[in-house]
Amino acid sequence: MIKFNIEYLPSINYSLINNGIAVCQFIEIRNESTEDIKDVVIEISGDFFQETHSDVIHLIKIGKSIRLQGVALKPIVSKVASITEKTLTTFNVKITGNFLSEKKHILFSKDYEINIMPYDLWLGTSILPQSIASFVLPNHPAINNIVIKAATKLKEISQSSAFTEYQSGNTNEVRKQVAAIYGALHSENIVYRSMPASYEIVGQRITLPNQVLSSKVGNCIELTLLFASILENVGINSGIVIQKGHAYLAVWLVDDCCQYSVCDDSSYIEKKCADGIDEMLVIECTQITSEKTSFEEAQQIAEKNLADIDLFQYYIDIRRCRLER
Repeated sequence: MIKFNIEYLPSINYSLINNGIAVCQFIEIRNESTEDIKDVVIEISGDFFQETHSDVIHLIKIGKSIRLQGVALKPIVSKVASITEKTLTTFNVKITGNFLSEKKHILFSKDYEINIMPYDLWLGTSILPQSIASFVLPNHPAINNIVIKAATKLKEISQSSAFTEYQSGNTNEVRKQVAAIYGALHSENIVYRSMPASYEIVGQRITLPNQVLSSKVGNCIELTLLFASILENVGINSGIVIQKGHAYLAVWLVDDCCQYSVCDDSSYIEKKCADGIDEMLVIECTQITSEKTSFEEAQQIAEKNLADIDLFQYYIDIRRCRLER
């Protein structure tokens, strides 16, 4: 007789897989029988999962446990990516003893439920919030079109249409590039739509950046992801600030990134934005839908949001997310 325990994510979707997030954290097997168990193999299968098996565990002594991390619970990417509505499915775990002999026999077999969520669903802050980075799409052709328009705006500001990101070493030059992108998005006449209630906890379906540009409609997190996509395209680092019921953008004015993909300390950003340090700025991306709000005013609105520590939840650094993949 064995006792088996498995810890795994209750819900997955394509964005989690795309970020290289492990579905299974660990499994544990305890031998509660009256004799040693030899040559144990764990097999996993399911409609949405590849058939996999562990290496042979040669011995589990009486009363002893073995804990395995990094167990291969591998989703079939094409199937998961095709899901457009929440789908409840199962995977099976089978444990076989004496696997290398003719006396092999099944010690344990059980089905476990797991939710496959739509490919465009961000699962919120409760399940790996850094997966939001998978919705930043810098290489989509629609993003290139905005970069071209922003180059025209940049020439009006700085007499050059070249996006040189951090090459000048001058934070004001980076600021001008961000302002040019703001101006280009402002001219797109995108309409704002409100966020679903408690989006940051339960998650929400994301209209992708290219879809926002084609539909001309977006909410705060979608507009922030759009802005971040353009910045990454031109080589400027940014991140998403998640607060209760809202999201906005933080931009690096120096070629740097946060030490962690997810930061829960608002003072980290405040210090980087402070006069005399000037390493970051924050910007309220919903203001690209406003007819009269300037780039500077959009910054001031975001700074007020950042100052309210009761609202702040997380800062998710896009570049650090890329490096951790």
